[in-house]
Amino acid sequence: MLPVAKELVKKGYNVVFLDASLAYKQDIYEKGFKFNKIAFSLRLDKAFAFLSFLEKIKFITRYKKELLDYNFEAFDSFIYGNDGALQRVFIDKYKSKKHFLILDGIISDYSFSSINIIRYSNNKFFDIKDSIRRRLKKMLNMVFAYLPYNYYLPSDVGCSNLTKVFVISDYVSRYIRSQTLSNTQIIVSGMPRYKFLKDCNSIISVEKLKILYITQGYLWHNEYENDRLQHQTIKKLIANFEANKLDLKYQLTVRVHPRDEVGCYDYVSKKKWITLEDKSTNIYTSINNNDIVLGVNSTVLLEAMSIGKKVIFLFLNNQYWRFKRSFINHNIFDKVFDFEQFTHQISNMNTDSVNSDKFKYFFHPNAEKSTDIIVNEITKND
Repeated sequence: MLPVAKELVKKGYNVVFLDASLAYKQDIYEKGFKFNKIAFSLRLDKAFAFLSFLEKIKFITRYKKELLDYNFEAFDSFIYGNDGALQRVFIDKYKSKKHFLILDGIISDYSFSSINIIRYSNNKFFDIKDSIRRRLKKMLNMVFAYLPYNYYLPSDVGCSNLTKVFVISDYVSRYIRSQTLSNTQIIVSGMPRYKFLKDCNSIISVEKLKILYITQGYLWHNEYENDRLQHQTIKKLIANFEANKLDLKYQLTVRVHPRDEVGCYDYVSKKKWITLEDKSTNIYTSINNNDIVLGVNSTVLLEAMSIGKKVIFLFLNNQYWRFKRSFINHNIFDKVFDFEQFTHQISNMNTDSVNSDKFKYFFHPNAEKSTDIIVNEITKND
C-alpha cells in the first residue's frame, strides 16, 4: 500500500489512510508514519473477525453512524487491502466513487469433492457438512453481492462492487474471476511490497540445517478441523525428529501466524531444541535465516520459493485430499506425505522449479513495475 500511496502523492494526489486498528486489533502503522490518518474511535474487545453474527451486525450499525462524522464525499477513490464487511459499507455508501482492491496474496480453490470425502475422510459427517456449507456459501455470496445491505451478509474476496482488482499472478486472476462481478476489471499487476525479495538470500547453513515451519491462522477463519490437523502434523514432525535423532542434526523453528494463538503451542515451547517464534520477529528475517521452509498453503511459502529456499508442503495427516483443487496440486511444488519422504526431501536441496514459467504463473511479484501499473490504472481517466 505504501509504495502506491507515495507514488500517488508524487503525482499530486492527496492520500489519507483510514485507521480502523481498534476494530481489527492490528496496528499496522509504524512510528513516524508520514501520511495523514483518519482514526475511527470504535473499539472492540476482540477482533472483528471473531465476533458472532449478531455482534457484527451491531458493530457495523455503529460503524455506519460514525461515517456520518466524516466528509468522505470529498474523496474520488477508495483503495482497499481487504474485501470484507467494513469495506463494503464504503462501497455501498459511496457508489459513485471508484473502488480499488490491492489483493497481495494467493487465492485458491480449497473446496473438495464428495468422492474424496468418502475415500479419504476420517470424519465423514463433519466433512460432508463442511463441503455443503462451502458450496452454499459460494453460491449465496454471489447472490448477496447484488443485494442492498450486503455488508451484513457473508462474502468472498473480490465479490464486492469494485472498479478494479489488482492481483499477483495469472493464476489468481483466473481463479478470482469466478467470484467477481462482471463489471469488475482484474489486472495482473504484481505487488510492490515484494521489492525486498531481491535482498534475500538462499544460503545454506554450514553446521546444522535450519528448518522453519510456518503455521496457518486457521482459527481466524473458523477452520477448526484444519487447525487440529496442523497441530497433529507438528507433533508428528517433532516425534519423528526425536525418534530418528534428527534433532541433533537440524535446528527447528515453529513460526506462529499473527492470527494464530501462540498459547496453543506450549508443547513446542517445552522442547529445548525447538524455537517458538511469534510476530515480534520479522517473517522475512526468519525466512532469510533458515534453509528449509515448511507449511501447508500459505502465500509466504511461495515467497520463500521465489528467493531460492527449499520449500516443502507438509501433509503427514491424510489431509492432502482437502487441497487437491488448489495451486498446491501442481507438480512444481514439493509435497510429502510421510516422514520417509520428508527425510529424502530435506537431503535434496534442489530448487530449480522456481525458475520455471509455471512458477511465475502462480507467483509473479513483478515488484519493479507493479507500483507504476497500479498507480496508472487508478489514475486513468482522471
